[in-house]
Amino acid sequence: AQRVPLSGLGPEEMVATEPALSAAVKNGLFAGGVWGKADESGDARVFTQRLVDTFAHARFVCHHNMPVTQIIRKDSKVRGVMSAERCFEADAVIVAAGVKSRDLLAPLGVKLPIYGVKGYSITVPLDKGAPAPEISLTDLKNRLVVSRLGARLRVAGFAEIGARPDIALARVAAMRARVGELFPDLPLPDNVSPWVGFRPMTPDGAPLIGPVPNVAGLYVNSGHGPLGWTFSHGAAQIVADLASGITPALDIEGLSVTRAMARMFSGRGAA
Repeated sequence: AQRVPLSGLGPEEMVATEPALSAAVKNGLFAGGVWGKADESGDARVFTQRLVDTFAHARFVCHHNMPVTQIIRKDSKVRGVMSAERCFEADAVIVAAGVKSRDLLAPLGVKLPIYGVKGYSITVPLDKGAPAPEISLTDLKNRLVVSRLGARLRVAGFAEIGARPDIALARVAAMRARVGELFPDLPLPDNVSPWVGFRPMTPDGAPLIGPVPNVAGLYVNSGHGPLGWTFSHGAAQIVADLASGITPALDIEGLSVTRAMARMFSGRGAA
């Protein structure tokens, strides 16, 4: 892993680093900040689309709009997966289905401690020259992340446990209000494309990466919480190594499926 160097910034240094914060600093919203100069952000959707396009030019075949409904196991070994339309035979299966990973593995007697934590986002379209930030920002006090994605400004945050997949207008209003405070000169349209999704969280915050016990050839890569794309490259390398019979470069004991299941069941026993 590569560490990101951090620097403490005073109010004037914050404005020099990100001019879009000038009004917020002038209004006394920040006493200072922390800057990771090497930190980066991007559009995960665009990345995924281009990754699929790369597969199309290689020896991979992508099947779209075919949700997996069942993992096939026989004699303690994975044999493939079943969709609504057909069966896919396989020597190895990697379950990377976010919150749905729990439902796919439950019929096999594997109980993953993954829980959906609801998060919100709004998206503000940007005209050319709009006074929006270029640097990805984290508003710790309000638990919001602000990131520019080309001609759009994405604002995401909040964490609701056990919530339904509906959009609470109060949450959207709070995000709009904070954007207005941070960037008062930025026009905000009536429609900011509110969206909700469920982060696959584990009780201790660490993802579940590795083989599923008692089912040879079955692996899990899930539970990354709000850091799915951040962890994606490293997690994919670990799972690919395991499925190929290669010892990963990192010690993954703290990420194992068995460690998470053991904690879950020991916790129930203590209660």
